[in-house]
Amino acid sequence: MRNLWVVTKKEFLGMVRTKGFVIGIFLGPLILGAFMFLPAFLARKSQQPQLRMAVIDQSGWLYGKLDSTLVDTLPNGRKAYILSQQDYDSETFLRETEILRAKVLKKELDAYLIIPSGIDTGAPPEYFARSAGNVVTQSRLENRINDLIIARRLEKQGVTVANLKSLLSEVGIELRQVTEKGTAKTSFLTVYLTSFFLVMILFSTVLGYGQHLARSIVEEKNTRIIEVLTSSATPFQLLMGKTIGLGAAALTAVLGMFLFGFLFGAPLVRMLEMENIKNVFNPTLLVNFVIYLLLGYFFFMSIFTILGAISNSDQEVQSMVAPIVWMMILPLIVGFLVAQNPNASWITVLSLIPFFTPTLMVMRISYLPPSWPELAASYVIMVLSILAMGWLAAKIFRVGILMYGKRPTLPELVRWVRYR
Repeated sequence: MRNLWVVTKKEFLGMVRTKGFVIGIFLGPLILGAFMFLPAFLARKSQQPQLRMAVIDQSGWLYGKLDSTLVDTLPNGRKAYILSQQDYDSETFLRETEILRAKVLKKELDAYLIIPSGIDTGAPPEYFARSAGNVVTQSRLENRINDLIIARRLEKQGVTVANLKSLLSEVGIELRQVTEKGTAKTSFLTVYLTSFFLVMILFSTVLGYGQHLARSIVEEKNTRIIEVLTSSATPFQLLMGKTIGLGAAALTAVLGMFLFGFLFGAPLVRMLEMENIKNVFNPTLLVNFVIYLLLGYFFFMSIFTILGAISNSDQEVQSMVAPIVWMMILPLIVGFLVAQNPNASWITVLSLIPFFTPTLMVMRISYLPPSWPELAASYVIMVLSILAMGWLAAKIFRVGILMYGKRPTLPELVRWVRYR
């Protein structure tokens, strides 16, 4: 037992005393938060440049209304759209369009718009610009033109736009989730980002510490340190010490990231108008997250132990990590389907397969907590899988740490497992 404690302490202190560990506690939430929230924040704060656009109006009526209704302003108070009407006649039309094209290329104009004479009957206007990626401007022009055309058609039928808008005014649905304690206001985006955040923490923690474990085993094999260690402790003590020590460090890092996130994430939540996130981070979700984090950690650590024991270099370890990564990111791939129906039969079956259980169950609980029998079944399956995989890892580890050179074949691994 003393040797086990010594190995555990060595692995734990060796990890938490590094600068990377401390920096990771602070950078982890920042990176995940930026990954999830920064696009939305930039979309809100991004400033569209002023658009200088010439218009050839063959309809004879649309330009004036378009110019008077495109009154958007930039944050600095300037008009967002500067429109100018281009004179033309049937003989000079092609020459005028060439002149406009040249002005766009010389950056004297940003774009030009040709409004056809049959726009009332569905003929599409043509928008010419240097950049084809400014979908915000294109969508704004399209919506404004359609509004004006519809208003003109309604006026011809004797219907005013104001009356029609009052008749067609819409109401939004306020989402409230029903729980055993009552109801709580929430939103799909809040729940989705919360589940994504938790799954990413679980995924990055298990993958990061698992790869560290495998690489440390390979390094100790190649430097022959493992031979010195096995003279003082049994292979089982080494295996358990490494797993528990790194597990304690992983749990410390996760708790530190949560603490940092809760202390400094409040301003970001208010800025993005996601105050109802507190209704998603309920005790059931947080407790189960910790449980599945620990269960997933010990299960996948056994797999990474096997990878380290049978590998002779970091390159060999990396080549075998890809299947594990795909198994762990499956919930992110099917995340939208899980959100639509968390209790679908195929999702329930997948969530009871040990390779997918930790991440998929965390995502399911975020949307709609499964029944207690399902939760209990997943706990039991994970514990049994950890025992089975741990037994297999211990068998392979005790032989693999002393084997060098060629990577073992499958028949050789079977023989290692059968050794007494």
